[in-house]
Amino acid sequence: MGTESGNLLSPAAQSPVAEQMLSQPRLQPYLDAADNDMQRAVELYRWNQRLTGVVLKHSSDVEIAVRNALDAQLVILCHNEFGMEDWIGPESDSTPEEIYGLLRKGIQEARVHALAESRHRPKDHPRYRCAPNRDDVLAQLTFGTWDLLLGADLASGMQDAIQQRLWSQGLCKAFPNGRQDDEGRRRIAVRLKRIRKLRNRAAHAENLLRVEPEKRLTDMLSVLSAISKEFSTWSMQASPYRAIVKERP
Repeated sequence: MGTESGNLLSPAAQSPVAEQMLSQPRLQPYLDAADNDMQRAVELYRWNQRLTGVVLKHSSDVEIAVRNALDAQLVILCHNEFGMEDWIGPESDSTPEEIYGLLRKGIQEARVHALAESRHRPKDHPRYRCAPNRDDVLAQLTFGTWDLLLGADLASGMQDAIQQRLWSQGLCKAFPNGRQDDEGRRRIAVRLKRIRKLRNRAAHAENLLRVEPEKRLTDMLSVLSAISKEFSTWSMQASPYRAIVKERP
């Protein structure tokens, strides 16, 4: 059925439908934030859905820009430091051991997923029956690949000597407008980790009631600006992000 204006539910009628459709546990954080006012809780839920949409859009901008920037520098680094033409590919020996040791799980999964995707292409696909290439594998790497590559798990006690070395050997050039010393690496990594956590919450339709969306937007724009000032401007072009944040019931 459609959602024509004559079929819209009144605000009062939305509450029992929302409780039945969404479940009490999912609604509870919104009820807590709305002092148990069901109508306002539903309004918060609707707002959360709008915020989720723009969070996914902006975090996607960051993921794509960071992936492309780091990929370009990793290719150069591998040629200069390891004598290899590339750093990623479908073959098991296509990644230098130092990088593979750091990103082993993510690279393995990316290769498996890239192969599976290649086998499920429809007959009218331009690459039907084509084996996966390096770009297919690259596209399957998760967001977490990039903050791990820069050392964002330092809080867990993880040693980051490899990340420090890779940064000084050339990964710092992926962020030419940011600090090029090791503190610059740590700052980018921490921002990426926060952005990834926010993106994951949004992707799983979790509530964003306590995520400080303006600060997370600052994280996203700061990372983009560190790559290119124009990237942050492009990302915000006609973006309703700040307007939606202000609309919180």
